Amino acid sequence: MKKSGMAVLGFSLLTALFVLAAPTSYNVSGKVVYDAKGPTGRFKGSNESVSGNFSLEGNKLSGKICVDLSKWASGEPVRDTHTRGMFEVDKYPQACMDLSSVEGNIASGNATLVGSLNIHGKDQALKVPVTIKMNGNKMLVEGQFETKVTDWGMKRPSLLGITVDDLVKVAFSAEASPQ
Repeated sequence: MKKSGMAVLGFSLLTALFVLAAPTSYNVSGKVVYDAKGPTGRFKGSNESVSGNFSLEGNKLSGKICVDLSKWASGEPVRDTHTRGMFEVDKYPQACMDLSSVEGNIASGNATLVGSLNIHGKDQALKVPVTIKMNGNKMLVEGQFETKVTDWGMKRPSLLGITVDDLVKVAFSAEASPQ
């Protein structure tokens, strides 16, 4: 191979390595579901306002994913009003997770998202195990975690003296599309 051919091949390989190592930016949309319990049984609510973006370079992850807390829907308007009251949506309209890294191998389909979750004006470190599936160039991400309402400085909703349990399960599914 001539020197010019080797130079082109070398440049092509270098360019391919740079592209593979370059950060990839994604837009995110998705859904969050809470599963709570009270003395009269379990109930769920969902919120389809998940949005944000992130950049991924190896295991370095940065970005912010937010949920509009006024958008909870449980099928029970009184419950939804109490949920918005608990979150004090006029004062704290969003819950957001600032992403800082990913542990594990995304290509394996199992990883842990690491970051800081802000709810009700309070930040807490959070690690969330997730499953990741590729659909073309899109990532489908699902995960869940448990939290306590009182850990965020909020009062548990109650109606007629019946109070919701402190522990709430939170599950989410999101689609990340390259920008």
